[in-house]
Amino acid sequence: MTRTVLHVTECYGGGVKSMIERYVSAVPEARHVLLANHRRVGSLDIPEDVFSAVRELPANHVDAIRAVRATAQRFDADVVHAHSSFGGAYARLALGFDQRKKIVYTPHGLAFLHRNPLAPRSVALRAAEVVLSPLTGTFAACSSSEDRHVRRLNPFIPRVPVLNALLEKEVGEHRWNPDDSDPRPLVGIAARAVEQRDPLTFAAIARDVQEARFLWIGDGDPEIVEMLREAGVEVTGWADKDTVLGHISRMSVYLHTATYDGFPVSVLEAGAVGVPTIVSDIDAFAEVDPILRGKPDELSERLRWALRNSQAILNAWSPTLQRYSAHAMAASLRSLYGVTASSGSGTANDPR
Repeated sequence: MTRTVLHVTECYGGGVKSMIERYVSAVPEARHVLLANHRRVGSLDIPEDVFSAVRELPANHVDAIRAVRATAQRFDADVVHAHSSFGGAYARLALGFDQRKKIVYTPHGLAFLHRNPLAPRSVALRAAEVVLSPLTGTFAACSSSEDRHVRRLNPFIPRVPVLNALLEKEVGEHRWNPDDSDPRPLVGIAARAVEQRDPLTFAAIARDVQEARFLWIGDGDPEIVEMLREAGVEVTGWADKDTVLGHISRMSVYLHTATYDGFPVSVLEAGAVGVPTIVSDIDAFAEVDPILRGKPDELSERLRWALRNSQAILNAWSPTLQRYSAHAMAASLRSLYGVTASSGSGTANDPR
């Protein structure tokens, strides 16, 4: 019998959106239902024929909790896979007291891992995760560093890491082909323009490294977008996947700034295309070779070095990219969802 997985998220956009859709594609043996809203993204953009059914998650917190319980009952969900902080809170408060074993929680970047862990917001977010942790069935961290942190939150909760990955042939024909239409190399990032992505550091680097051009693929907070543009950064707005990969392939260096993260899909995409990549020195990238990361005040010089040493950067990324594989991700998800590769597919649309 086909098992049903209910995906819950309050942030169906950016990397969370793309990873949920990869989970669905990686495990077609299950029936996948989506309960989501776009409170923190521009619009609820859902490709056709990805989910068996889609329901909108209310913006009000209490109503959202009720909606999780009602939707899980309506579709007789075998597993409720909660994504990101609010999705995790809604699912656990709705079902964790009597149906805890159903709940799989993937934070996609724990919000309390800000650069200042003693800031009031970080302390409050960590406390909330600790309080909610006993209501979790299984932690399914998206990176090695996230798995370490959820273990510290509550070592008694089972853990099955689901390391982020790209599906085979996902980048299509896109390959690294640096844009030579301008003598200045192109440096960029694909991300929502929000505080988490450390746009202040990105803008500061753009002002400092005048010998390069800077591109921000995405959109977000209007004030942040304006600040980036004032620093000379071109902001594209939202784009489809093929367009994003086209932009990435033309970069001389992909520069991923962040204050905290899981393991961003865009970094994996840049790696799959073959673009040299430099990242912020944050906990999410602790397993990455030190030559690939830098603190905010180090990134300008690290970028200049990367522009001159592309092959060294590519070689240093190879071990990490091999760990984050599609095969391992699918195997972890099947274990969590209780399905096997020989089970029946559950991709038909559901009218309920």
